[in-house]
Amino acid sequence: TVQNLDNIILAFANVNEDYLNKAQLNIIGDGSHLENLKKIVHENKFQNIIFWGRKPRKEIFRYLEASDFLIVSLIDKPIFSLTIPAKTQTYIAVGKPILAILNGEAADIIKENNLGYISSPNDLDKIKQIFTEAISLDDKDKDKLTKNCEELTNTIFDKNKTINSLFVLMSKEK
Repeated sequence: TVQNLDNIILAFANVNEDYLNKAQLNIIGDGSHLENLKKIVHENKFQNIIFWGRKPRKEIFRYLEASDFLIVSLIDKPIFSLTIPAKTQTYIAVGKPILAILNGEAADIIKENNLGYISSPNDLDKIKQIFTEAISLDDKDKDKLTKNCEELTNTIFDKNKTINSLFVLMSKEK
């Protein structure tokens, strides 16, 4: 699966029990790999991993709002390092800290703007580490990440500012 959920589940399930008892991994969607993921969780008796299934777009916001961190993840293939998943900008706009389990442009945006934590998609130990760091993060530091998301949303990702900048550039070329 291109979402790399296998590694996310394996890393989350192996977080130290003290941290695991304070967290829940929520998986929303119904991709082709869903039954395999459910089987992995069931057969290994992994705890605190919930599959919510497919939800209407208008309901997704409730789940995002209820989360402390949002995960954006892709497998480690060169083509994916050149793309920024659409959900990245959505997550930033929601103002939630991000766990970026991918390489490339999206990871760079998260890192450069201090929006959350980053791990390579195949590094299970690092993924586990960022889960632990996220779970143990205090409210003050979580608020800093949230403020960074808001700042980015109000500057670089502001649609009106971007459109106006494009108009200015186009008018200068004439």
